Amino acid sequence: MARFDPGAITEAEQVVLHCTALGERAVFPASDSGPPVLRAAFLRHLMLGLPGSDEGEAPWRVALPGVRVRGARIEGELDLADCAGPDGAGLPALSLEDCDISDGVDASYARLARLSLRDSRITWVRALDTVIGGPFDVSGLCPSLLANPDEVAWIDAAGCTIEGDFIARGAFLRAPPKRAEVVPGDQRYALRLRDAEVRGKIDLTGAARAFGGVHLGGAHAHGDVFASGLEVTAGEGFAFHAQAARLGGLVLLDDGFAATGAVWLLSIRIGGTLQCVGGRFSNRTEDGTGVALEAANAEIGGSVLLANGFNAEGQVSLLGAKLGGSLVCSGAHLSNRTEDGTGVALEAANVEIGGLVVLHNEFNAEGQVSLLGAKLGGSLVCGGARLSNQTEGGTGIALVASTAEIGGAVLLCDGFLALGRVSFYSARLGKELDCSGGRFVNPAGAALSSENLRVEGTVFLQDAVVMGDLRFWHAEIGGGLYWRGLRFPATFQDDTAELAYTGWRRRAFDAGLLSVRLNLAHCRVGAAVQAGSVEAGVPLVIDLEGARVATLDDAGFPAGPIEQPLCRLNLDGFTYDRIAHFPPPDRAPGPAVEERSDRDAKARLAWLRRQEKRDGQFRPQPYRQLAKVLRAQGHEEAARKIAIAERDGMQPSAWLFRHLHTAFGTGFGYGYAPTRAAWTLGTVLLVGTFLVWEARRQDVLVLTTSSATTVAAERNGWRSAVQVLPLDQTQPELQCRDEIVPGLYALDLILPVIQLHQENRCEVSTQEKAHPSAWLWRYALVFYSLVGKLVTTLALLTFSGVLKRSDG
Repeated sequence: MARFDPGAITEAEQVVLHCTALGERAVFPASDSGPPVLRAAFLRHLMLGLPGSDEGEAPWRVALPGVRVRGARIEGELDLADCAGPDGAGLPALSLEDCDISDGVDASYARLARLSLRDSRITWVRALDTVIGGPFDVSGLCPSLLANPDEVAWIDAAGCTIEGDFIARGAFLRAPPKRAEVVPGDQRYALRLRDAEVRGKIDLTGAARAFGGVHLGGAHAHGDVFASGLEVTAGEGFAFHAQAARLGGLVLLDDGFAATGAVWLLSIRIGGTLQCVGGRFSNRTEDGTGVALEAANAEIGGSVLLANGFNAEGQVSLLGAKLGGSLVCSGAHLSNRTEDGTGVALEAANVEIGGLVVLHNEFNAEGQVSLLGAKLGGSLVCGGARLSNQTEGGTGIALVASTAEIGGAVLLCDGFLALGRVSFYSARLGKELDCSGGRFVNPAGAALSSENLRVEGTVFLQDAVVMGDLRFWHAEIGGGLYWRGLRFPATFQDDTAELAYTGWRRRAFDAGLLSVRLNLAHCRVGAAVQAGSVEAGVPLVIDLEGARVATLDDAGFPAGPIEQPLCRLNLDGFTYDRIAHFPPPDRAPGPAVEERSDRDAKARLAWLRRQEKRDGQFRPQPYRQLAKVLRAQGHEEAARKIAIAERDGMQPSAWLFRHLHTAFGTGFGYGYAPTRAAWTLGTVLLVGTFLVWEARRQDVLVLTTSSATTVAAERNGWRSAVQVLPLDQTQPELQCRDEIVPGLYALDLILPVIQLHQENRCEVSTQEKAHPSAWLWRYALVFYSLVGKLVTTLALLTFSGVLKRSDG
């Protein structure tokens, strides 16, 4: 540069001098001989305002708006490094548009009013820590030979300050070839704006391309970052690097944005929305560790939109991010599944989101979707989503939101499909959990795991399809729980897969050693449990052990699972305050009400008797709970039937006591059935009447000694008020004829206190020679009297209700 002779300038350079002095643009039309040549040393001399050719000559005049050239070829390296105007003022604006700049431009540490290289062909541009008072425009910039893959065109503007916009619309940048060894932190990029400060926006639109990556790490852009349609490929570093950047407006990586390599937004700060609608991100590895989009610990004032054609091959991470708006992934496709189930498609653990998380409208994730420990101000909407992360051992997790706090509802409905476990362990939901019509498939393990879940609203499982266990152990549900139409099929088929229980679990089903469980043990439900019909294609246990609900709405429940031969129940410790869908107690009694009550009692007995057999022990609590509630609702007859069924199941182990227990239940309903006691008492009385009638017919029954003389006198027609002496003992006994009524005599034998004066009139004959069978009749009537008194006593106790258990 020191050898540049300002007195020997070319014709093209004279044109530039003339136009610059007038404040005009020097435009060189295209010609067959090629563009005119401008020496880089000439441009430097002009920009610095150095003197002309003659000693003492004034500097070449540069009028506003600066040096502007179009259509020329710049020969040599344009070196403006460390340059500034008088008194540290900035150099004039430099605009080299549609020019061939073969040897590069170095403006590091310089101060310029404006810099434009629009539509030029370059090799490299350095602007390290450069201060540019206006925009920095490299739109349309490209290598000298665009078709040659060895040609490079890269820009390094690390630490620069741009008072206007940085514009690279339609630029084609290519970093130098990758080096064998790269010092950490010294990676080369096609465009590097690391630690730069841009007062305006950053515009990388217009189908711009950057082969070798874009580096915005640590940059501070006060405006928006537009990268819609940008095609970027990783070189020595990430494809798009914006770690710890501070971006005041929107960030648009959408409408055809394509990144091959990681998009690294770790700890980024975005004032507006991060929009990746329709973007394509690819950085997948076989072991699932490749990251397509990394925005961990990001702070985003608006929403994150990964929707409507967004495609990510590799992990999308928002780990620990904070979003003021919503996370919308509707219509997105994420793929990062591995054979062992460890690949994560969407990592949003510990995020804080002020709005919704929307994973619906054909959202498709191959790999785990994690909302572990997330805090959501709104709802989690997954209607119609398809999540796939199943493994042979059942360990693959399709969706995990354990310990999450969700202010709104969770919607896993309207065709939602999860191939792999869905987990809401210890999560907190501000509204309902809706799984209506959802499909949960994990044949080797739990399909939906919601232990210790806390739901302020209602849980809907209506018409859901489940392959695997459904767990709500120790959950607390403020609203109701509805499962009408719930299905547990043996096989599941959709457009892409057909799954069935196989291996050890299938064999365990066939051997009766294992079952699928709807586990509601120790669950608390504040409103109703609508236990509707359930279809089971495999052995199923509905486990309500220790559960507590306000209302059991079992309409259709008995007709559902009870017709399923594979369905069993566990009701030990299950409590509820009332039963819905029962005849109202205030209706007038009649055959219709009694028939309905009897039918309902039988139906409920049917599902009580379907309890799971464990340890061979009978569990009376479910019977007592049902009887207690029915009695409290005024259905005494139904409660009595349930109480009798409970006692039927409590058989003593000893042979004698077991038979006495059976007899007591058959004859008296264990003190709960006055009607049965009345029939038993009537039967005993009828048997006694027959015995007395037969004894009298066989002349075994004779008059007692105290009444024999009186009866004898009456039979002989004697009428005397004088007392007749008793007959001689050796005289023949008088047969008992009309002196007793067989029914009253039998009744007198079995009444424990009241006497009807029938028994003291006649007795069994003592003359065994005349009546050989008298001894047998004597023992028979004594036995009948003992049994009859016992039956009468038990009947009276049954009528009085003394034997009934208090369910208080």
